Amino acid sequence: MSKYFYHCIFFLMFICIASVFSEEKNTNSYSTNSLLKIKLANDLAQYGYEMESPQALLEAVEILADVNIKHFDIEEHRAGTISKTTVEDNFSLSPNSIFSDALYLIGKDSTFDKWIKKIEGKLSKKKGALQGPKSIDSFIYGNDGCNSYKIPFIEGKKAQIYVKVLNEVKFDISIYDASGKITVEGKENDIISFIPQNSKPYMIQIRNRTMANVSFSLFTD
Repeated sequence: MSKYFYHCIFFLMFICIASVFSEEKNTNSYSTNSLLKIKLANDLAQYGYEMESPQALLEAVEILADVNIKHFDIEEHRAGTISKTTVEDNFSLSPNSIFSDALYLIGKDSTFDKWIKKIEGKLSKKKGALQGPKSIDSFIYGNDGCNSYKIPFIEGKKAQIYVKVLNEVKFDISIYDASGKITVEGKENDIISFIPQNSKPYMIQIRNRTMANVSFSLFTD
């Protein structure tokens, strides 16, 4: 694809970022926007790595520095047969890791110094017990492999799921209620939203439509 196309995408990302932070300021809806921030950061980082753009990587870091992502200690059930090939995710959403890569691209260019110091200040702040999304890094077998997770949500409060994976990978994602009825379905790299009708655990099922084994990250608020 042309650089013009990627620059257009980058510009649209900036518009999305502005709207997200504006909405959060007006509604104070941190939980509602946390997964959208993660998705925006992922898209910016993907662009940054593909185009070797330190600006995009720094934008991603700045967004992630404001999101308190915590590890999700959850039981996982994996079904299927391991394939001969594996598709690894090309980067993690670790702000420190992306920041390090951005600094490598910047090199001795001093025009970024002020921005870098600002981000260093954000990264040095401890988030403590602040509210934030949870995540788990995992992998799934190829050839119709299936992973499932039971996750409790708050009745009547909007719940969201986001599965980060490389663009060439295809997942089917289904969310079942306690009775086994499908509540909502979605795809990889999309934010899937629904309103839980009760506080019983919901089943999150991820099915791999790719021939290879795949590593991925699951986020939920």
